[in-house]
Amino acid sequence: MGANERIVAGSGNFVEIAAGTDESWGWTNPHPGDWIVEACYFHPMAALTAHASNNTALSVENGGTEIATITTTAGGSGSLTAHTGVAITLTGTGKNLEVSQGGNLTFKKTDGGSGVAASGQFCVSLRRVRL
Repeated sequence: MGANERIVAGSGNFVEIAAGTDESWGWTNPHPGDWIVEACYFHPMAALTAHASNNTALSVENGGTEIATITTTAGGSGSLTAHTGVAITLTGTGKNLEVSQGGNLTFKKTDGGSGVAASGQFCVSLRRVRL
């Protein structure tokens, strides 16, 4: 693989996590070189309904810095449809999006209020920028 090669990292499918339960999963980059996150997605296995105060934030962190998030609030992303992937807008920039070999991405579910039950998969697209 050379510069500009692309890979996809996923969290694996996670089973339903109850409302009011926060969770996180990690992925360690096994590929040589420096990679930049180009896109993040979440694919819900069941619908998530928007609610102003009882909601769920689904986020991706790189080394403890949040780089993408989507929230199921009426003013946020709204409801998510089962089996329909949704792009998560990148909020990180520059070096915050770089993941070197051995670097870690963390996928998180964080509930607001009493939260929302969630199940699904995160998917991240990365492009190598340096060998």
